[in-house]
This record gives sequence, structure tokens and C-alpha cells, in this order.
Amino acid sequence: MENNNLSIKKPLFILRYKTESKVASVLNECIDFLEKDRQYDVACLILTKLLLSPAKPERRGKWWHAILESNWVKTGSKNALFRMKEHLSKMLFRQNQGKKKFNKKKPGNEDEPKDDIEFDLMQQEDEDEKELKKQKKENDKVLNQLLNDVMMSQKNNILMTQLNSQIGDVINPDLANQFQILKEEANLDFYKDTYIKCKKGLTYQSQQQQIVNGEAQVDLMRPIYHNPFKNEFYDVENLALRFYSLHQNLNGMHCENALGQTFFGLLMWNEIFYDKIPYVFQTPYQATPLDFGTKDFYLQRQEIIDQRLEKISLMNQSQLGQELELQYDSNRNKFNALVGWDSLRLNKRRLIEIGQVIGGLRLSRIVKNYCVDYKYWNHGMPDLILWDSDTGRVKFSEVKSETDRLSEVQRAWIAYLSQSEIDVEVCYVNRQPQSQDEAEKLDIVDVFTENKN
Repeated sequence: MENNNLSIKKPLFILRYKTESKVASVLNECIDFLEKDRQYDVACLILTKLLLSPAKPERRGKWWHAILESNWVKTGSKNALFRMKEHLSKMLFRQNQGKKKFNKKKPGNEDEPKDDIEFDLMQQEDEDEKELKKQKKENDKVLNQLLNDVMMSQKNNILMTQLNSQIGDVINPDLANQFQILKEEANLDFYKDTYIKCKKGLTYQSQQQQIVNGEAQVDLMRPIYHNPFKNEFYDVENLALRFYSLHQNLNGMHCENALGQTFFGLLMWNEIFYDKIPYVFQTPYQATPLDFGTKDFYLQRQEIIDQRLEKISLMNQSQLGQELELQYDSNRNKFNALVGWDSLRLNKRRLIEIGQVIGGLRLSRIVKNYCVDYKYWNHGMPDLILWDSDTGRVKFSEVKSETDRLSEVQRAWIAYLSQSEIDVEVCYVNRQPQSQDEAEKLDIVDVFTENKN
């Protein structure tokens, strides 16, 4: 009997489970060490090999950036492009010629006369040289455009996303959209900055002394803030939660991406575990399908995912609450890497309360990010979710201490939430606005006062 499975073409996500992908992961980790050790030639050689491999397509943007950076540091900006052209032209040419020779090889030609072989080799060298010149011209166009994009993106501080969007849509279908978001993020109207202040509590020296004496277990890397009226100490997120509670009457929780991932896992349960896709489920013990976190996840389920998101967007508060309760109760304690059933913060009651305040339309937009590109969006969501069930207010807040800065993905999340009509802001602790005019207009709030403590 004929095996029909042989006719099914295996999708690209299968590559991540092959030996080639694992070797690429190891080599990828070596790049940073080689660059720190100033072994730029070795780093460029490895990066060239990686770029010519089909493994790890989601890493190609990083590799393009790294090979440009290594050549830039090694030879200067004028020679960086030339050296990269040289690397890629030779490697591409050898790879293509190897395939041609393999395809042309026929059995029974072992007895071919020696003179004919030498003539063929000379002829092949001439053809190779012509082919190399032709490929160099084609590569020049691509690489010149790439370098121009790099120069422009450095000015806008969006190098990685610009590179990723230029090297091919097959790598990540949503990168072009993310790049647009990051460009628009420069518009200050997208979100609001809030500035608060509070005295530092413990110095690092006193924290160390407390640990030596066994008096307390304190994270030395995180700043601690002191409420002098009640002699209480707060880390930066809890300090911000205290501020929003005292000054804006908002309930809050520090959850970062755990909240969005949990909503994604519950509301899209049937779509995540859709079993009509070949190869994605190999055992009944999987917490996610094998294509989860790749572009294939959305592309292979696009129709059912879009239908589900449309249905969620049309739900009112009551319907959304009932749907969350149904999914939570019917699937409780089943394998799902996205849902923490034992979480005290994200329990059923709180999830329903927050989901109803956010609303079906806005919640569907948050969940869509995880569906389309989970690998990119599974980190960087604002630290705090703030809400008031009585008034229907909801807000996300990213908290930054004195030395912390917004990352690329955090900026993208902030811009995306603003575009989705969700209130979002950045809360700076003990920081001054960069603009002097801005500093004069803003009122920097002291978290703890005699009236509010």
C-alpha cells in the first residue's frame, strides 16, 4: 500500500529540530565571545557560513548586523562593505558550483581520457570566472542597498529592525510592520511619560553588610526605595504600584508578559492545539505544537486564528467573562506552556476581571501579536497592568529606574498598545526629563507624603 505521507512536503519549522540547527545555535553563541576577544576574522568566517545555511532563519537579521559590525571594527567603514562582498561572493559561488558539479556528475565517466578532463577543467575555470564576475555585480547592488539602509537606520537608532526588514520577507512576515511601529514610536504623542521621586532606602554597602550578618536577603542589583513614614522598603515596580494606588486610585499588578501569554493560551486554546496540521504533534505530552514560535504557526492556521480573533473582538464584557471562565474550567491542569494554573496573581477571578476591563476588541489585538510572531512579542510587554473595575479604566505602565532604558521590543509594545487605543505610559523613578522645557512644565510627584503614605 502506498504511503501518502511521503508526498507531504515537510515545512521549514522541522529544520529547528535537526542537527544543523543545533550546530548553528552553538556557533551563534560563539560569535559574541569571538568579538569580545577581537577575533573578527574568525567571527566573519562563521557568520558567512551561517548566512549560507538554511538553519535558524529568525537569526539572520542578527547575523547580518554582526558581520557588518565585525568588518566595520576590523577594517573601518570604507573597507567593511568590500570585505563582506568578498566573503559572500566567494562562498555563494562555491556553493552554487558545488551543486552544479554534483548535478552534472553521471555514472560511467570514470574512464574519460585525461586530456579531455584537463580541457574540461580549463573550460570550467573560464566559466567559473565569468560566473563570479556576474554574481559580484548582482551582489554589489544588494549589498550597497543594505549598507545604505544600515547608515540610515543607525541615525534613527533602529538598526536591527531595519536590517531584518531588508533581508527578506520569508524570515519574518511581521517585521516590516514592526519596523513601521518603531519609526512611529519616535512621535511623543504615542504615550505619556510620568515622573515620580522617592528617596533611596539602602545603599549597596549596607545591603551587603545585612547579608553578611544574616539579617536580610536582598537583591544587590536592584535599587531599594524607602517610605520614611512607615519605615517600609520597595523595589522599583512595587514603588510604582504604590504611586498609582495612592495618587490615581488604580489597582495594579506586576506581571509583564505573563498576562498577555495567559490570555493567549486560554482564548486561543483550540487554535493552538489544532491537530489537522501535519507533523506538529508527535506525542500526547506536548505543551505546544512543534511549529510554535515560528512563522509557520500563524501561516498554517491563519483562517481559524483570524476567525477566532474576530469573534473575540465582538464580545461584550459579559460574553468575554463567560468565555474566559469556560476555557479556564474546561482546560484546568492540562498541559499548556502559556498558562500557569498555580499562579496566585493570575488566578481565574483576576483574569476575568482584567479581561472584562480591557474589553474584547483591545484584548484581541494584544492576542494577535502572540499569534503572528510569538518569538518576537513574548517579552518586552510593560511591567504593570493597572485597572479600576468600577470606572472601567485600564492602563499599562513600563517602570524605569535611574539607570534603566527602554529596549527595542519595549518601545514596539508601547507603540502597538497606543495604536490599539490602550492607555500606556512610561513611569520614570528619580529621573529628570531630557528637555529643559519639559522639565519646567512637568510636576515630578513625590510618592510618599504625610497626607498619602
